[in-house]
This record gives sequence, structure tokens and C-alpha cells, in this order.
Amino acid sequence: RAEALAAVMANKKGVVVCGTHGKTTTSALTAHVLRQGGLKPSHYVGAEIPILGSNAHWDTEGELFVAEGDESDGTLVNFHPEHAIVLNIEPEHLDFYDGIEAIKAVFRQVLSQTRTHWVYCAEDPVASEVCAGPQGVSYGWSRTHDFSASILSMKPDHSEFEVYQKDQLLGTATLGIPGKHNVSNALAAIALATRCGVTFEAIQHALRTFRGAKRRFEIRHSGERFTVVDDYGHHPSEIAATLATAKGLNAKRIVCLFQPHRYSRTQLLKKEFGASFNDVDELFVTDVYPASEKPLPGVSGETILEEVRLQNDHTKTGSTPTMPIARDKVGNALRPGDLLITLGAGNVHEVGRCIARDLPVLEKLCAILDASGGGVARL
Repeated sequence: RAEALAAVMANKKGVVVCGTHGKTTTSALTAHVLRQGGLKPSHYVGAEIPILGSNAHWDTEGELFVAEGDESDGTLVNFHPEHAIVLNIEPEHLDFYDGIEAIKAVFRQVLSQTRTHWVYCAEDPVASEVCAGPQGVSYGWSRTHDFSASILSMKPDHSEFEVYQKDQLLGTATLGIPGKHNVSNALAAIALATRCGVTFEAIQHALRTFRGAKRRFEIRHSGERFTVVDDYGHHPSEIAATLATAKGLNAKRIVCLFQPHRYSRTQLLKKEFGASFNDVDELFVTDVYPASEKPLPGVSGETILEEVRLQNDHTKTGSTPTMPIARDKVGNALRPGDLLITLGAGNVHEVGRCIARDLPVLEKLCAILDASGGGVARL
């Protein structure tokens, strides 16, 4: 797939968005901002993006082509883009790579093949190391970076922040999706679009109108008593960032159903997973979604639960090996005021969909019981 995408992109000025996580949202943001700026980009992103109309689009008039670059199997080196965006570089896909040095080598090669700018997150130490050089455009939270943001407010459905280019205040922006990590992703799009000549007024409009990708902090149910969110996050860093966003919604409790993705990732990053769920009040973990891998002896969902228990004494934990068991156990565990978030790259979203489908009935039962003097209802 990467070879074919690189061949198609060779007919345009490519913008490759790469990194361990955040690629889909940032690719979609970048394409949307460039489109609103009048540059008529083509794009290819890895999820359904309603605001873009489709996950792939070819525009015969525009020069730019925005696409995700997949580092999982080393095929990122097939791209020779005009610009690159590097979001983060972390140990991942260790079933393919020998370690972080091998991963850095792939990113260095694609940067050596990038003709103009590479935009990178200066808050990520490995990305800062790999992306050092005159073509680099940095972004982050410090005014020492080329582009930075100062967050003004974080709401359940949007974020407001000031944008700086070095010490110059460009203005205030409102991003139509929540989360500090998404403000960081937006900065990448802002930096690239500014370098491509898009006005800040057009950027402001694009960010305000942006709506997220499917399975990226997607709200499945929002009622008076319960909220259900689904997210694709399956790497420790993105799990922690997603849960931090969930915490910002100020629910009484955060209940999480997590489906580990790949036996190799579960084994190699188990300590990192153990530290990722500190914001969760009650955690359920399913068996591992294999994604074509063969099982590894002693590796299962319980591997993560054991690490969480070792590192965290306040999160209640439970094992829900199969999806039907997960639906029953998680559904019965919910209490009024809870936010349920399903996390994982496999089929865990199906559980969230089933629970979200049944919650309107539970909401009505709870209202009837409250009006009648109290009582308990469960899914």
C-alpha cells in the first residue's frame, strides 16, 4: 500500500504526516486547513473524516497531496515529499524493529528525502533529536519554538488557545475537537499551512469548523446520566492523552474498557501500559486482539491488569476476556454520572455501540425511579 501511495503522491507536492500516533487527526486537520486556505489539496487519511467528505480525494487543480506515512513496517522510506510533519517518535512496532535506533533511522531517511520543510513536535525529545536542522520548523508549548500555543480553555467539545509564531501573537483559535493533544496536532497543521502561505484568518475558520475522525474521541452517547466515548488509542502515550481529555469532561467516574492490540506490543510495552490508566476509576481489559499475530505464552489482557495493579492502587480492575462478557460486566458496572470510554484498535468499539444503544432506556428508567423516590437500575 505504501509503495502505491508514494507513487501516486509523486505526481504532486507531497505532505507526509508521520509519527507513532496522531497521524489520522493531524492529516485530516492539515488537509482541511489547506482546503479552507484555497490550496485545493488532495488527501489520503486512514479513517472516515466527515468534514472532508471521504478519506481519499484527488484534486486536479491543487499541487499538494496530504497523506499519512506508515512507519510500522519501514515503508515510510518510499516517500520523497515536499514537506513532512513528524508528530512523535517512540518505541513501537517492536515486532518489526530491533529498537528505537532502527525507528530513528527510518525517520532520518524520509527527512533526507524531504525537499522543503519538516514540521516537528519539539516537546518530543526523540523527534527533536532526529529533526534538528535548517529545514526544521518546531512547534510546542514554549515561545522558544517556531510556533507555540497557550491554552485558554478546554471544553467537552472544543478548545480555545492563543497561537504564537516565535514571540508574535497571531491570534486566538478555537478547535472543534477536545483535548490538549489535539491542540498540539493543530499546531502542526498551523505551522505547515503558514509556511504554505495560508492566512491566519483562513486557519481560524478551518479549525473552528473541524470535526474529528471516526473512532477518535467519538461520542457515542451523551445523556443526562451517562456518556459513552470510543477511541482508537492503543499505544500507551495516546491512551494517556485520550484519558486526560476524558478527565477534562468532569464525569463522576471514568470507566474504561481496553482491548490490547497485538501480543508483541502487550509484552514489550506492558510497563508503559501499566502507567497509562491513572485517570481511570474502573478498568476492564479484554483478551488481546491478535491482528494476525500468533499468541505468545503468558501474554494476555491479564498482563496489563497485573501492571496496573503494581503501579496504581486506586483503579479498580477487572478482566472481561470476550466481547459478550465485556458488554454484560461493563454495562452492569455503570452508575449515573459515569463516562465510559472504549479504547483499542480492534473490535472493542462494538461493545460501546451496544451499550450506547441500550443507555437511552436506562436513562428513562433512572428518571422514573428518581421521580418515584429512588431505586437502582442496571443494564
